[in-house]
Amino acid sequence: MGTRLDLLTEGLDNSLAHRKKEITDLQLLCDLVKGKEGGMLRRSGHVLIYAHWEGFVKEAISEYLNYLKSTKQRTLLLKDELKALTLISVLDKPQPQDKGFSRALTVLFESNWRDEDCFDVDIDKLLKVGNIGGKELRFLLNISGLEYLDVYLNRENWISEVLCGRRHRIAHGGLQPIGENDIEEAVNGTIKLCEAIYTQIVEALRNKYYLAVN
Repeated sequence: MGTRLDLLTEGLDNSLAHRKKEITDLQLLCDLVKGKEGGMLRRSGHVLIYAHWEGFVKEAISEYLNYLKSTKQRTLLLKDELKALTLISVLDKPQPQDKGFSRALTVLFESNWRDEDCFDVDIDKLLKVGNIGGKELRFLLNISGLEYLDVYLNRENWISEVLCGRRHRIAHGGLQPIGENDIEEAVNGTIKLCEAIYTQIVEALRNKYYLAVN
């Protein structure tokens, strides 16, 4: 039986493979269907592509933080951002995306951690950030002590305005046309970003980048 990290890696790998296959199969189907029906399929398909993007981001970060919880990582030894997440639970009206996180980071430097204190955070509440555009991705990575890599920065506008923005417009009734090249770009771009998230999460856990001094 594999280690906890082996099982996590295998689970994320299987999830990513499933998502990649589903959206690449969708692209093939979109290439076959022409005319008005093809346009309708591409519009529907973009919503599904975005769903896999948001789903995988939240799944990967959830698994990352759950690993720190389940392995009882000592808060004293973690990066400041992860220490701040633990502090959020003791602050009034914890709202990580609003003022809660910054307040926790400030309080952090006035706190004394006991050796036996373990990392803990309400992950479900943390991930309630709405649609995952570039800003939300940066936020989730930041509070998890993970770097906002160039691969995300270079595609930040595309993530927000196209991948997320187009999904938002379609899902709220907008009749935005999507061409064959558009759906291909959405598929390829989403796969590349999800692969980057996967690699970053796995490497961070394997190399213990979550520790304050690594």
